[in-house]
Amino acid sequence: MAPRDALEARLVALWEDALGVRPVGVQDDFFALGGHSLLAVRLLNQVQEHLGQGLPLVTLFEGPTIEQVA
Repeated sequence: MAPRDALEARLVALWEDALGVRPVGVQDDFFALGGHSLLAVRLLNQVQEHLGQGLPLVTLFEGPTIEQVA
């Protein structure tokens, strides 16, 4: 599923860069796309840097899709 707003679109770009996978849909599971705990930390650091929003690591484990994180 394609991004529905600007936040989802920005997260899609960050996930695609982190995972090296294109395209990433907002309902795709981070871990099913090849993500792992070290990539999750790196991704959340990028979210902090680019979006100014810090998220705890557990956020991605509890909601592993862009739709859930957004």
